[in-house]
Amino acid sequence: MRRILKTNIKDPYVLFFIKEESVRSTTIKKNLNPVYNERLFIAAPFCDKDNIAVLYIQVMDWDKISNDDNCGVAVYHININELQLGDTKQVKLNLSPEGGSISFSITHHNSITTSIMRNN
Repeated sequence: MRRILKTNIKDPYVLFFIKEESVRSTTIKKNLNPVYNERLFIAAPFCDKDNIAVLYIQVMDWDKISNDDNCGVAVYHININELQLGDTKQVKLNLSPEGGSISFSITHHNSITTSIMRNN
C-alpha cells in the first residue's frame, strides 16, 4: 500500500519580537490561511533615538516530532511619533522567503503595542 504524505498541511503560529520581548499566538491546526482574531500585548519602550521600534514577525509551522519550520518572516518599523496614544494602524506585510502575507493591527496603549493578527 502506498503511503501518502500531507506535506502541505500547516499548523501555523506567529511570533512577534521587539528586542528581547516576544509574544506567541495560538497554533491553528491544519490551516494554510488562518485567521487568529486574538490580541497579543508586547511592551514597546524599546525605541531608538528616532522613536522607532523594530517589530520582527515570524510565522512558524508547529511540528510534533521535529523542530518547528519557519514559514516566513517580516519586519515592521513602528514609528511611535506617528502612532498616538489610542491610535490603531492596519498593517499588511509580505512574508519572505516562502511568500504569503500577514495582516495585523497595532494599537498604542501607554508604551504597550497591541497586535490583532490575521494571516492572509
